[in-house]
Amino acid sequence: MNQLAALLKEYMERSPHKSVAGLTQAAQTYAPISRSYVSHILRGIRQNPAYDKLMAIAQALELNQQETNRLLQAAGLPVAPAAAHIERVQTALEQLAQTPSVSAEALQLVVDGMLQVVEGFKTVLGLTPAQPSLRSPGVQAWPTPLLPPEEGLIDDLLGEILSRGEEHPLEALFATLQEAAQGGPWEVKRRVAEALPKLAQLQAEAALRLAETLRQDYHPDYRADIRRRVVEAAPALYRQRPEATLPLFRWREQDEVYVAMATVEALHDLVGAGLLPAAAAEQYVQALQVEQPVQREAIGYLRQLLQEAQATPDTALTSMNAQRAHPERIFRICIQRVAPRLLKQRPEQALELMAYFLRRDEVGRPAEHQNLRRPV
Repeated sequence: MNQLAALLKEYMERSPHKSVAGLTQAAQTYAPISRSYVSHILRGIRQNPAYDKLMAIAQALELNQQETNRLLQAAGLPVAPAAAHIERVQTALEQLAQTPSVSAEALQLVVDGMLQVVEGFKTVLGLTPAQPSLRSPGVQAWPTPLLPPEEGLIDDLLGEILSRGEEHPLEALFATLQEAAQGGPWEVKRRVAEALPKLAQLQAEAALRLAETLRQDYHPDYRADIRRRVVEAAPALYRQRPEATLPLFRWREQDEVYVAMATVEALHDLVGAGLLPAAAAEQYVQALQVEQPVQREAIGYLRQLLQEAQATPDTALTSMNAQRAHPERIFRICIQRVAPRLLKQRPEQALELMAYFLRRDEVGRPAEHQNLRRPV
């Protein structure tokens, strides 16, 4: 029995929740968590549980801060910062603000990051407002909402599949994912779509069925976003079942320009890896039905950047820097999709280019749309 399992068992024995079922039910008040998740911690199978789930267990057991920190340390997770530490960070930030070589933008990034950490700990641990906290004018901490139950449980389910828990047959778990892909909430479908590359390594046929189901998804608000994620996962599926994967690249009604961009990238990577003939890939690219002229132009620009990034990185960097302030957001998104490909060859230049999209305007607000900031 590892340290985490032994400590949790000790805390359970002196609490009202001495059974896995009882503790799970109590912990579900604070975060989505399954009975098998708690059981795996106690049995030493899951030695690195998620922070929010372990905190939910600690709250259910009514542990004090010292006991909670012991539990977190046993799991290799960060403990709550003491008030004195927060005061030292505040002092350090004030010193940074008075350092001429530190720009306002750099300081803002530091403050944003520290606020997320400190406010997150305060929210989870329920610290009182009287305790010291970081404050910076005009900077708000990001919210830390709890996941709805179905989203937390689908995370547990995917974890079971990807870790190949022996007590659960994969066929039954894939059947559950298939049901979620057909009629589950959008966030659940997103999680399944993002797991497709790994799922393909476990059961290729089942993963392909999931992919085909999700390839037809269309949401009134998020539109074809799930479809895009499926196409992005297609190269991993192709490596397992080449011929069966190719239909995922076909243009479908209600597909959008972002699906087209993902298709271009995925096919480019398969051709570059020598897995798909260029002529075969070109057929799917030519079949893309992007109607708006500016979007067609952006697709052409994306193809150009992909080729340049592979063959002449410096040429690609020159082009992207010249176009990074392009008035059409779709062009800037093309740049953000290709820039990470240059991190190995031109790390400093690529990072500088990507950081450009994190800049703020004169009143401190992000200058770019979240879809451009998120990839950074």
